[in-house]
Amino acid sequence: MILWPQLLATLAAGAAAGIGALPLLFIQHIPTWLQGSLLGFAGGMMTGAALLSLLPSALNKGGLVQVMLGITAGAGALMVLDKLLPHQHVRSGKPKATEWQSSLMIIAAIILHNLPEGLTMGVGYAAGEDQIGLILTVAIGIQNLPEGLLAALPLRENGVSGPKAVGLALLTGLVEPAAALIGMLLVDWLQSILGFFLAFAAGAMLYTVSDTLIPDSHEHGFERLGTYGFLAGVMTLLLIRQLLK
Repeated sequence: MILWPQLLATLAAGAAAGIGALPLLFIQHIPTWLQGSLLGFAGGMMTGAALLSLLPSALNKGGLVQVMLGITAGAGALMVLDKLLPHQHVRSGKPKATEWQSSLMIIAAIILHNLPEGLTMGVGYAAGEDQIGLILTVAIGIQNLPEGLLAALPLRENGVSGPKAVGLALLTGLVEPAAALIGMLLVDWLQSILGFFLAFAAGAMLYTVSDTLIPDSHEHGFERLGTYGFLAGVMTLLLIRQLLK
């Protein structure tokens, strides 16, 4: 079943990526220490959402076996996509071939990382347990603000204009409501394995944190600031949970 008000909420969360990139209309660079902190913050938010919201609900809905299989499948799916689709991590620091080729690779990486977030929101709403969908949507919307900025930054540094970089960040954020719609439809048809799908979304998010966000937050030598950002992200997720109870 498609939940239209909730789908609109996921659209707003996805659009936050474009809002976060708006400073790049006026600037072309941000300090590397701030980049590491923001990446750590995004990683903390995703980890908190997976461990504190998705997995407890998955255990309630499907039990331990479904959860273990779902985590494995979610992480495995992201791993396969990571191998099959040509892309470039947002802060990889690798030399660029051309502006357009680099932009396409960066956009592919962002889409890969936004897919599990959108799926998470859709599955969360369809689960209908403890306002999990609302908690995840607010958390992902807040997280998308720094993610949108960091996603568009390498494009801006490669000479892409400010409006185009912001527009591309916005478009990548709109992958999330599309993935949320898929999550809603899948859960509607497969209620008996809802725990699996919640755990699948959690596994995909945890893979993204470990494979990309944490390593990228440590890349420029500001590991401690990245760690502080990570802890701030987890605590922000806890605050959101308490406020929305």
